[in-house]
Amino acid sequence: MKTIEVVFDGTTFVPTEAVDLPAGTKVSVAVPDHGYAGPRAGAPDPSRPPTPEQQAVWVEFMRAVRATPPDPLPVTDEHRELWDRLRRGWEEAGPPFSSVEEEMAYIRGRPWPIPLSPLDAGGVP
Repeated sequence: MKTIEVVFDGTTFVPTEAVDLPAGTKVSVAVPDHGYAGPRAGAPDPSRPPTPEQQAVWVEFMRAVRATPPDPLPVTDEHRELWDRLRRGWEEAGPPFSSVEEEMAYIRGRPWPIPLSPLDAGGVP
């Protein structure tokens, strides 16, 4: 038995060297499992222009997209007013922390200001 390499072109396995087998002979090909199946067989190749069937599917898809409402949740005047009120409140309140360091200490659950060690305070360790 001979082992040869084959290249998958997206639809079929093509041998890299000549094979002396009768037409219709079945063989087994070991396919590695990389965890990613890749594009499905027969998926369009972006380097080639679409076929007329693929173009028709695309045209129908775009018609369906254009037929949908532009915004499923339209913004009303009430929503705008609420947003403006919230934004004004945030601007008036100012930042909740006086520095980035204070905010990071809060996020990490550490005390602020950072307590001084006995050495910093002039004490004896």
